[in-house]
Amino acid sequence: MVNNGWVPCPPATRVLHRCTIAVTALTAAATLTSCGAGHPPSLTDPTPSSAIPTGPVDAVGQLAGLAAAAHDQRYVAAYTLSGTGTPGRSLLASLATDGTWQVDVEGGALGGGGNVAIIGLKTGTYQCLLNGPATTAAIPTPPPAAPPTPSPTTSAGASVKPSNSTSASPSPSPTPVRYPAPVCVKVAAAGKPVPKKYDPVFEHIFTDWLAVMLDRTAPISVFPASRLAHSTGACYSVESSSASLAPVIGSGIFCFTPDGTLTAAKIGAGTLTISGSAVAAPPTTTLPAPISAGPAAPTKAPLTTQ
Repeated sequence: MVNNGWVPCPPATRVLHRCTIAVTALTAAATLTSCGAGHPPSLTDPTPSSAIPTGPVDAVGQLAGLAAAAHDQRYVAAYTLSGTGTPGRSLLASLATDGTWQVDVEGGALGGGGNVAIIGLKTGTYQCLLNGPATTAAIPTPPPAAPPTPSPTTSAGASVKPSNSTSASPSPSPTPVRYPAPVCVKVAAAGKPVPKKYDPVFEHIFTDWLAVMLDRTAPISVFPASRLAHSTGACYSVESSSASLAPVIGSGIFCFTPDGTLTAAKIGAGTLTISGSAVAAPPTTTLPAPISAGPAAPTKAPLTTQ
């Protein structure tokens, strides 16, 4: 008679079955341990390395981040200028909240004889000659004319012998050309460059050169640089690529704080260093003088006239 039900194993059989399972499990564990010895799996590491960079590690990327912050920064800051032939000059940068701006450069025109402001508005870029020794506002009042010197008298009856020598009249000294001030002249349409003849250069550090710095595809070379004297933040050396037909930025060293405030810069026109702390920006920029048809004041000293 056939029994189709469950037939329990004898005790000896059950013990052998349990032993077989235990040996199989131990063998599998030993096999896995042996295969993994000295080769920890890379995808199951529960502790990621803290050395993984979370920001740009190259100088170009670091400068681009600072320039992006500077591009959106709005403040007013005073700077001192050095290395420009006349020590102790000053510069004032005012970056208004509406995007307009003004950079005042002491001695920035007429070969150092004119204090000038470069102002960027929505209607264009203006040069405003403020004052200075080479402007009309600095012409002193001429002294009163001296009385004529009487001719020497002769004794009665004495004759005056004519002189054979003639005294040559001295040639008049050249008259320096002076420009009226204060007055503003439009020197470029909106978005167009200022002619080099009227450009004191320093305003580019706060305006269009920032757009070049934050563009990682721009034809420039960027390297970390030592801090300039009295600067704070990080400094970078920037040079235009030799492959660029027209330089997109002036070569120099530029120092920024993490929030994008320029603390120092060294370019061919001179070195500027922030003096004091930056303050809040005005809401907008207005011209400090009436607009004139020109001409604008050149950066170099004007020629004299006879």
